[in-house]
Amino acid sequence: MKDLTKRSIAFCLSLFLMTLPALAYSEAEFAKDDQFSWDIYRTGDVQGALAQARKVYDKTVAEFGPEAQNTLHAGITLSNMMLGVKDSGAALALLETLHARVTKNFTEYAPIRIKVSVAYANLLGDTGSADKALPLHIEAVTAAEALFGPDHDTTLIFSFNLARTYQALGYVAQSLALYERLATAYEAVKSVENLNQRSNITAQIAATYYDLEKFPESVAAFRKAIPMLVDYWGRNHPRVLSQQLFFGNALLKVRGYAEVKALLGDMRAAATVTYGPDSLFHADTYELEALLYTWVEPGRAGLDKALALMAQSIAVKEQQLSPSHPVLGRPLLEYAAMAGDAGNYAAAAEFALRAETAGFASRDILIKYLVRAAEANQMPYETAAAELFRVVQKASSSAAGFATLQLATRFALNDSEDANSFRQITDSYNFQKSLEAQLFDAISKPQAERDTAQEGVLRRQIADNAVLRSGAETALYRTRTSLADLTGGGVLTVPEVQTILGTEGALVIVDFGDHEESPAFAMAVTEAGLSFAILPYGASDYAAAVADIRAGISLKLGLRGAIALDQPKAPATAQFDFKAADWLYDASIGQVFAINGKRKHLYADLRGPMAAIPPHLLITKPTDESVTDQTASWLVRDFAITVLPSVFSLKLASLAKNTLRHGAPLLGFANPVYTETGETLAGLGGQTLRGTLSPLPETETELSQVAAAVKAGPEAQRVGPLASEAGLKQTALGDYDILYFATHGLVSGDVVGTAVLGEPALALTGGQGEDGLLTASEISQLKLNADWVVLSACNTAVGDEPGGQALSGLARAFTYAGARSLLVSHWPVESQSAVRMMTDIFKRRDANPELQAAQAQREAILSMIDTPKNAAWSHPAYWAPFVLVGDPD
Repeated sequence: MKDLTKRSIAFCLSLFLMTLPALAYSEAEFAKDDQFSWDIYRTGDVQGALAQARKVYDKTVAEFGPEAQNTLHAGITLSNMMLGVKDSGAALALLETLHARVTKNFTEYAPIRIKVSVAYANLLGDTGSADKALPLHIEAVTAAEALFGPDHDTTLIFSFNLARTYQALGYVAQSLALYERLATAYEAVKSVENLNQRSNITAQIAATYYDLEKFPESVAAFRKAIPMLVDYWGRNHPRVLSQQLFFGNALLKVRGYAEVKALLGDMRAAATVTYGPDSLFHADTYELEALLYTWVEPGRAGLDKALALMAQSIAVKEQQLSPSHPVLGRPLLEYAAMAGDAGNYAAAAEFALRAETAGFASRDILIKYLVRAAEANQMPYETAAAELFRVVQKASSSAAGFATLQLATRFALNDSEDANSFRQITDSYNFQKSLEAQLFDAISKPQAERDTAQEGVLRRQIADNAVLRSGAETALYRTRTSLADLTGGGVLTVPEVQTILGTEGALVIVDFGDHEESPAFAMAVTEAGLSFAILPYGASDYAAAVADIRAGISLKLGLRGAIALDQPKAPATAQFDFKAADWLYDASIGQVFAINGKRKHLYADLRGPMAAIPPHLLITKPTDESVTDQTASWLVRDFAITVLPSVFSLKLASLAKNTLRHGAPLLGFANPVYTETGETLAGLGGQTLRGTLSPLPETETELSQVAAAVKAGPEAQRVGPLASEAGLKQTALGDYDILYFATHGLVSGDVVGTAVLGEPALALTGGQGEDGLLTASEISQLKLNADWVVLSACNTAVGDEPGGQALSGLARAFTYAGARSLLVSHWPVESQSAVRMMTDIFKRRDANPELQAAQAQREAILSMIDTPKNAAWSHPAYWAPFVLVGDPD
């Protein structure tokens, strides 16, 4: 791609140069100075080139002004020199500034705007922001087509950038279509000059077909690309070798085994010339040959040869890189899979753990072989259990769990000196990654270009940095032990959790991988020990059972919610699927946990499809046709239940103790006015409703009773016009132990008035510049210090979009804002039963201050099932939606 960049620069330079008024700094002087920056760069003195480019840029700003074309061109040169010293952050910031200037002052067809936009877009794509780069590339292609036509060299160059951006964003079909159009255009004017473009595009087509798993088409494209690459770069060039390696993997997919073997010989001969013996590239060829043997010699003989080759690759890479280098991850993981196929589960687990250390973790392989190693007595059960417990915590990726970890970090770092020390440690980890990347680049160069002295410096820096970081961690954690949890991503040990659980608590985790074939996994922890199992079904089976359960819960009247775009047409209350709830318990929690009456409090970390329902309504005993709402063996009959966004949230309460400021007991919001302005209009029945938001006068009674139960006065109750978004934002919310919202809960896709919501929100009174919709993004900016946030509203446990991750919308936002625990709902709640549920919970806590919140909720639920005020309330649609996330005690 080097010639593409040079030609693009030359083209754009010729376009932007134009006659300007005579100034002290002439056009010719500027062009000469700018070229001198590049001349210095080509000598290898990147720091000198950066200094020269900065000098030129500063001079153009002074002489021509910050928005002049010369200044913009000098800025692009300066950004390139920043990239030369690997300061992509500074380069990106500069290009962002330049892009703002050209967007303001030039039309989309102005050459200088095109040039700046393309440079900015390319760097956005290289730094992981392809989504931001896409519209800029589209604009550049559109402009080039209008100015020069679809087949002009500049248009084709810009189209290639667009195709790569499509590919980075996963728009594979669009990128492939564009690559193939480019290939056709270049073939029409086939020449020596465009040979590199043709070879690059054809190689991209081959890679794209590979990503689409169209392996015959990929092989055919590689057969065209490789000879062109050889013609342009030469037989032994690194670019050719890397594409041949890719080609070899594609050949394996079409069973071209003989061709792979011949290709391996050619590649190794060329690599020895280019890199010398036992290079990193040689190690990659050992891995390819190892995969070849697993295909051509099925059985133990082939596996043994493959394992030996993979071990050879690992040895070469370990000799040249640090044990934690990411490049080691893939062969270590491949070795793990092969050892597992050979029946050596302990070795498979060991190498998978080493791959994890190198940043190449596979949740599926780790779980699979740790379990098998324990079952086959190849690893002590306790050792496997401890590793599995760590792995399953690391596998958790819920947004609410991440918000919990961020909140815990703030608690742990309330001392500025310790915060600085902690930041230095985390910076050290980032520095380590940077050094390892530099070392990899250094030793991946052709033999003639390698600088062994510089490689030695990098190795010493890596070793010294590791020693310094270890010493800093030891010193800091000696006095601040809680910080050690955070550097590991919030992972607790089995003994830590057992201490928290005590004799009456139990923790259950149900985890799912990213693919249907990923093993579903469950684990249970009590003070007596730990049990685990790979579950017998796939994620789709559990998702189907959850869908059947939720289909039995459908309320339409008297709800605290808006109309959704996909509002189902269903009866007021459907028949609950008892058998699905029974099957789901038996196929998940029941695989690892036995109810014995000793455990009183169940902490549930349920992920994947199981996060979409409250665990309370799982059924623990077999059912028959005679079962009813009141006779079913609901899980809540046996346990008080707390839902966890992550295992680490068990420790959040202890980390928060030093920061608790018990102030006013409660601040509540109820029965807001749902007009645009927040004004009550008596002539229209009391208020003009926004969309379908009905008034909730009963929530005023609910809030009043809750306030009385926690000894909060009338000033704590903001109702009607006072339940305003503006008033909430003007309040010092950190002074309240409980925040209580009794209103409509809205999810993405809900229609309010003429608006379709793009994120979850709570409906409050509008006015004073606020629209009355407190969105998740606005909530995350609040500053709370609350033991408990109660969302007595609809759908407050659901995610940012329909079908999205549970506990990732309002729940995540309130946790990030500073809430240590939440009470949220899984579906639209019926308002009158919600009043009964909420007031009952707080009355029970008032009557018995020692009663845990989860136990108070359990007792309130059982009361609704067994002695309901309304007979319909025994149905789980009424008593099951609310879950306690975290523990406010």
